[in-house]
Amino acid sequence: MHWSAGESFKLWCDIFLGMPTKITLQLHSERDFRMPRFTGHIARALVLHMIRMADPAAALELHQLNVLKPFAVEPLYFKAKEKYADGYLADCTSPCRMVVKVLDDSMVQEFVACMSSSAMVMIRDCEMRIGEMRIEQRGYCDMGKRFGADPGEAGGLLKFGIRFETPTLFAVKDARYYSLFPEPELALMNLLRVWNKFSGGSAEREIPKAFREWVRRRVGVVGYELAVQRIAVERAKARSGFTGWVKYEMADKEYAALVAKLLDFAEYSNIGKDRTAGFGVARGWMGQRVAQPGYEKSSRT
Repeated sequence: MHWSAGESFKLWCDIFLGMPTKITLQLHSERDFRMPRFTGHIARALVLHMIRMADPAAALELHQLNVLKPFAVEPLYFKAKEKYADGYLADCTSPCRMVVKVLDDSMVQEFVACMSSSAMVMIRDCEMRIGEMRIEQRGYCDMGKRFGADPGEAGGLLKFGIRFETPTLFAVKDARYYSLFPEPELALMNLLRVWNKFSGGSAEREIPKAFREWVRRRVGVVGYELAVQRIAVERAKARSGFTGWVKYEMADKEYAALVAKLLDFAEYSNIGKDRTAGFGVARGWMGQRVAQPGYEKSSRT
């Protein structure tokens, strides 16, 4: 679905409120502008600025520390005209795209309203005009269905995997360092925690302990291709994250349906630490074949 900036979205709110939502905004500049190598934190700052302008109380709530946030972003997509050691010169003849993913039923309408009410935003010292808005949604009840009616059926579907398209890292309880490898328990329990927070369902809330034990005993890594890179973030400590893919295998299909839901959900939630700042953009798959990258080659991360 498409709207221009400021266009009415009441009908959309009446019909579709209550689904994980991906909002894509087209941003237009009158001149070329500089971008750092990683832009996830810029996308997050733009989202929080829009919300603060429309609803300061809501923005303050989204700034709370150590609380799961109802949104995530992807790094900005743009066409690079020149490349520098610390970033790029973005070409103003192509729009810059911002992708925001909203998970909380009660926040979807507010996010769209805030973005629709803004006509201009700033990226560093460059004024950007908000153009077309595109909205994509998938219901929580529909998550995992694209993998088939029986995600654990024969034909190799006991294998599944995740492609990590932007740098990813995991916080480990009581550990001094972050983990730079997607162990099954880290990846799946991270997704389940976010799912349980925002899906509104009750069935999954009752099984975290049993599911964790099943993952520990019955799920393993059978292949991977990962690369670690160090990401410099403006006004923050640089950190490392991995990109690439990991293939897992289940020894049985007891929780295959839940795994399918979580793999589908990953596209809307991001995964791992700093998911709200463009880290952990991910896509899941089930079966033998490795999912192809969804993060466009022309994008800059």
